[in-house]
Amino acid sequence: MRNSIERSLPAWCTVAATACSGEAAPGGRSDASVDGEAQANVTCAEVARMPGGGCCPTGRFWDGPSAACAAVGPPECASQAVEHPEQCVPRWCLVWRTEAGDSCDAGDADCLPANATCTAQERAAACLAGTVAHGSGGCIPAGLASAGPAWGDGLAAPVGVAAPTPVAATEAQSFCDATPFEGVKPCEPGPCGPATMPAATGATCQPVGVPWTCPPGFIVVAPANQAAPANCAPDPAPCPGSGYGSLAGQADWLFVDSSAPPGGDGSASAPLAQLQTALNKAKAGQTVLLAAGTYKGGMDITKPMVVRGVCASKVRIEGGAAFALRILPDGGDPQGYALQHLTLAQSTWGLLVQGGAEAVVEDVHVPMPVDGGLWATGKGTQLTLRRAVIHDVKALSTNTGIGVAVDGGAKATLHQVAVLRARLAGLFVDHAISALNGDQVLVAHTQPALGGKYGVGMLVQSAAADLSSLRVHRNHLAGAALTLGAKVALRGAIVDATQPQQTDGLRGVGILVQQGATLQGVGVRLSGNRTSGLVAVDKKSSANLRGAVIDGTLGQATDHDGGAAVAQLGGSIALSGARVTGNANVGLYAAGKGSSVTATHTLVDDTVATALSNATGIGVQAMGGAQVRLSSVRVHRNRAMGIAVGGGGTALDAEDVLVDHTEPRSDVLDMGYGVGVGTGSTARLRQVRLAANRTTGIAVRDPGTRLVAVGLRVDHTLPRASDGWWGAGLFVHKGAHLVLYGSVMSANHVGSLNANLAGGTAVEAAGNVFEDSLPETTGIAGAGVMLVGAGDAARFSACLFRRNHAGGFSASVAGFELTDSVVIDTKPSSYQPFDERGAPPGDVRYYADGIVIDGSSRAVVARTLVSNQLRSGLLLRQVTNAVIQGCAATKGHFGLVKQPPVQAMMTGNLWYANQVQVADEQGLFVPPVPVVVLP
Repeated sequence: MRNSIERSLPAWCTVAATACSGEAAPGGRSDASVDGEAQANVTCAEVARMPGGGCCPTGRFWDGPSAACAAVGPPECASQAVEHPEQCVPRWCLVWRTEAGDSCDAGDADCLPANATCTAQERAAACLAGTVAHGSGGCIPAGLASAGPAWGDGLAAPVGVAAPTPVAATEAQSFCDATPFEGVKPCEPGPCGPATMPAATGATCQPVGVPWTCPPGFIVVAPANQAAPANCAPDPAPCPGSGYGSLAGQADWLFVDSSAPPGGDGSASAPLAQLQTALNKAKAGQTVLLAAGTYKGGMDITKPMVVRGVCASKVRIEGGAAFALRILPDGGDPQGYALQHLTLAQSTWGLLVQGGAEAVVEDVHVPMPVDGGLWATGKGTQLTLRRAVIHDVKALSTNTGIGVAVDGGAKATLHQVAVLRARLAGLFVDHAISALNGDQVLVAHTQPALGGKYGVGMLVQSAAADLSSLRVHRNHLAGAALTLGAKVALRGAIVDATQPQQTDGLRGVGILVQQGATLQGVGVRLSGNRTSGLVAVDKKSSANLRGAVIDGTLGQATDHDGGAAVAQLGGSIALSGARVTGNANVGLYAAGKGSSVTATHTLVDDTVATALSNATGIGVQAMGGAQVRLSSVRVHRNRAMGIAVGGGGTALDAEDVLVDHTEPRSDVLDMGYGVGVGTGSTARLRQVRLAANRTTGIAVRDPGTRLVAVGLRVDHTLPRASDGWWGAGLFVHKGAHLVLYGSVMSANHVGSLNANLAGGTAVEAAGNVFEDSLPETTGIAGAGVMLVGAGDAARFSACLFRRNHAGGFSASVAGFELTDSVVIDTKPSSYQPFDERGAPPGDVRYYADGIVIDGSSRAVVARTLVSNQLRSGLLLRQVTNAVIQGCAATKGHFGLVKQPPVQAMMTGNLWYANQVQVADEQGLFVPPVPVVVLP
């Protein structure tokens, strides 16, 4: 080797397939033959000096073998390439195409990016590597998301992303206005105060859940505990000291007193003794007033009237083996029926309303009925129920035990109603034209029917329901079950602590939407339910929540099934302004062809891994042909993976998303991926950031799997906790395909992008930045890009590799193309002086090369600049087919190193300002390929 390692001044020379002599650039053509290109009588760098005088144009050098001035590096860096290559940032062009190759808009479904060939003019105005075109507003940095969810500051900070604040206690949940996405969002108490939200009109406030333990007019006799709700009884305070109190002066009323002697005329002074007598005697529209006492019921009210007690605490109607009362018009006016201040007891049902009657029932207590509380049935029937408590339905058969039933086309409206310890179902609505409306409704502790089945809080089938300020607490099987095309709207609702079915210990869903039912919710809290908070199952079943908290879901007790929000078998779920936190197994889950989950302005955090599976604790998961769409979403501090996608036909579309701080459970140390994509699925990512995840930022694997990413940023991935190994930004293997444009991989471990090309793995990358990759804990690896495996489907263009360790771009066995790129400032894991072979002395050897090609059967490196490498700019070892064209390496120890056998076609390259320009020799240390095994 003629150039000594101790040489203090660099030699400037050109090389094309032969070693540099260290002498001045050889001549090749005369001044007259360069057609005016030469800049005569101008002082210029030696590499640009032409034979016979004159200089090559700025940014070009004299290439002796071709006897012409030649350019190196990306065309847009022509003015910098020779003298200041470190200032070059490649530019790249992007077009949007469908799978068929047709033009499309970036926001369209199935519209994918494609690298475009730029004209010189287009390239000069194109986006820099690491940025991506954004509408008409120019280019924006990769991973630069919007404000996203309104909680946490994580979309700006590169590391140490702040954790969101804990959710409020269930009873104190508030929602605030969120105009940008036409709904509400969970928040600290806003203008409306704790446990409130804006009302539908927007001008007032309403409760979230119910603002009372017992409805107005009732008192707490015994407090609630985990096993039972509060025991509510009518407040005795309004009861008169005797008789009828201040109501005795109503001249046109009929008065009844069960203790009165027979023969009364119905006046206050001579009341009737029997309720049946009063009902028979009353005129249409008249009021029948009952004094304190117990009355025999089981009778019909056939004409409009008001039946009123002096107070519900002391007026009791007992139906025995029949209804306490039944409202059944005899063909007259259906309006004007009313019951007030009564206890309807010891009956099969407290009240039946039918025959098209329109009844208003207020301040009513229905304790311990045999079959059910209140029942409205039949087309045209309307029941309005205000301030009522129905509790402890006995249910002596398998199909009874309902608190309030509405069927056959009837309609009911509830206000300040509590249904406690019913059986079978607390609220039941059935029939296509039946409807239930209400506000401030509590359904709690519904128990299974005889035989141990059901115990649903609210069951709506085929019918419609619209409820506001609803609390559905500690029921069985499902808090609310919507089925057979039901249409339900909820506002300010809490569904919590749903228990599994008693017979098999399974299920325990907050809200179940199935068989074509639909749910529209605004300001909904699903908390502490057993298997799932929300499930939409079957084709055409859908749930749309605007402003939601789904938290504390426990997971199925017998296995690791379930999740916070689950769409399966064709069901769909849409969330906006949502917080999904502290749930077991999976936060958002879509499974099965046709199933979908869509989330916008949503935070998914702290999903819990269960003891039943090592791979649980996933923030968002799609499988089996399902679709997941995320926009302005943060996936924070989950366990096995932030996002997992798997199965043929399964697809993830994510834009404006942050996935950060995924951390495996302490006894399952090898997971914690930001995103995993496999088994033939597809993921499309735009302006997505992954930060501070564990083991790998994104893992892509298996034949047919495809990841397409534009504007992706993956940074600060941490090594495995078990052994300190790995921590890659992006890992592609086992036949998967990666398309990566306008992205940044920064401060990851082992490598920013690692790909095993064996088995058909393919990589298409353009306009990316790979920077600041770190070694793993033993001090090896850390390349910007590391390719291994027998395959050659890897193409990189317009990429910037800077401040990586060991290698800027490294390929072992793998074939590739690298064009129009820049590799600068590659660093070793630790610096030691080189021996004459370019390796540190002793057993531990550290290395730092710009581009390493080791054992590859096909390699193309064109128009690429390499600068400021500690060891070599370009290292070729046992390469059988390489093309190196229009490249330059400078400011390193070696410019070019060739370790035979090397078969390479080299044209128009420049090796200059290195201590040794070209070295042809054996023995330069090349590290072994790391062995990577991921679950």
